[in-house]
Amino acid sequence: MFSRRAVPLALFLLLAASCVATRMAPSAPSAPAGSPLPACPSTPNCVCSEDPDPGHQIPPLAFEGAPAQAMARLRQVVLAMPRTTLVSESGTGFRVECRTRILRFVDDLEFRLDAAQGVIQVR
Repeated sequence: MFSRRAVPLALFLLLAASCVATRMAPSAPSAPAGSPLPACPSTPNCVCSEDPDPGHQIPPLAFEGAPAQAMARLRQVVLAMPRTTLVSESGTGFRVECRTRILRFVDDLEFRLDAAQGVIQVR
């Protein structure tokens, strides 16, 4: 039989494993090259420079100089971050996954060059 302490501990471990497994699942694929970044879901843990919802908007990253050089610099800086993995890349952008140090939660970062506006869109 289970002791009085074993049942709550087992429930806690099951819940924790469920949360970790859910957060470690691969995320949805990125938008096709050149198209706007996908809008954020209704949850509050997403921001996007191209999202029409003011609650999810952030400014895009402005740059000076050649667009290709700006993307190359950004890619270099982002990939230098610990626990960051390149997931996909196109001529106009790239997508990475960053894992938290302890629980290994996944944060998705996506960047799209908007050379006409002189900015890099971010989600």
